[in-house]
Amino acid sequence: MTPSVIRFLGIVAAILGVSAAILGGYGAATTPFTDYPAFTSTGEKLLAYYSYFTLWSNIIGAAAGLSYAFWFIRGRAGGWPGAVLRLDATIMLMATGLVYHLLIADGSPNTGTQVFTAPIIHGIMPVLLPVIWLLHMAQRNRPDVRLRTLLGALIIPVVWTAWTFWRAQATGGYYPYDFMNATEIGLTRSVTTTAMIYVIFIVFMLVLGLIERLVIPRLRPMRYIELTENRD
Repeated sequence: MTPSVIRFLGIVAAILGVSAAILGGYGAATTPFTDYPAFTSTGEKLLAYYSYFTLWSNIIGAAAGLSYAFWFIRGRAGGWPGAVLRLDATIMLMATGLVYHLLIADGSPNTGTQVFTAPIIHGIMPVLLPVIWLLHMAQRNRPDVRLRTLLGALIIPVVWTAWTFWRAQATGGYYPYDFMNATEIGLTRSVTTTAMIYVIFIVFMLVLGLIERLVIPRLRPMRYIELTENRD
């Protein structure tokens, strides 16, 4: 039953993630970009919208959902790329939900397309993908959280961080999030806050790794013992 549940939830995640990303892009393109009014053209607004970490994490989550539905099934785990994709989707969305509710949400009502997209990208997806990851443990022969996969899962967040700081210079000061806005809070505080989010990333990974090492040996003990002899 679990593989069928995983496949169903994966399809749901893919549909929600893709639809929210597309509809949100439409909303950004057709309304004033209030976060940075200097962006007036459709291209500028779309580039700014799809530069949010929230959108990156949800797009990765949608890709992982498709993979859970059609790739990570019948005992296939996808090797290193599969583990990295699963971890990225899980960790990035957990960080998205946590940071949004702790640092960004101010109680303002959602308007326009955000009425549909905001609950998905900030609430449903950050819960759904970790749940699928937990369910998928019963299908894996070895833990996702290993040194190589941990490092691999940090690649996309590092690329996003570099892109964000570069774009801030290129656009004359646009930052997608106030807690990173070096123009207003200073570069030191911006870098410190960003570094703390990476610490949260790593803590999340270590917690997930601990869960795996407690659960997988009990679910598939013999196969796990064989594979731990060849750890990477």
